[in-house]
Amino acid sequence: MTEIKRDEAFKTKLLELVTVVKELHNLAKLSFPNGNPYISSRFGTYGDIYAEIKEVCKYFGIDF
Repeated sequence: MTEIKRDEAFKTKLLELVTVVKELHNLAKLSFPNGNPYISSRFGTYGDIYAEIKEVCKYFGIDF
C-alpha cells in the first residue's frame, strides 16, 4: 500500500468516525440530573475525545 492510498483509506475511515462522534456529541450535550460525567468529559463540547477528533480532521482537511 502506498502512502497516498493509506492516507485516502484513513480519510475514508475518519469520515465514518466523524459521523459517530457527532452523534455521541449530540447525546453528550443532553443534560440530566444524574447524568454520567464520563460522557461529557469525553464527548462533550470540551471533551478530550471530541477535541482530538476535531484536531485530526483539521490536519486532514475534513470539515467537522
